[in-house]
Amino acid sequence: MDGSECEFGLCQDGSQTPGGVCTSSCGDSGNCSSGSSCVVLDAGWLCMVDCTSDTDCRMDYSCQELTSAPPPSDDGTEPTSTSVCVGAASS
Repeated sequence: MDGSECEFGLCQDGSQTPGGVCTSSCGDSGNCSSGSSCVVLDAGWLCMVDCTSDTDCRMDYSCQELTSAPPPSDDGTEPTSTSVCVGAASS
């Protein structure tokens, strides 16, 4: 998969996104489209597909709880977490 196959032209391919995944950066706003959440990965703040179990994810991905948006700030606000599909090898 490459950026030409993705609506926003951003294909993230790495250890947490094997085979590539179409995504968008959300670090500035914390906003993602319906059915996805803004989470922090090795590559930064990205929108990833929401899940409740591994069966919600594609092959080689698992449902994992990660730190979610809004991105942590210096005001002492504790980050929250949400479950999204990421590469199974990153668990």
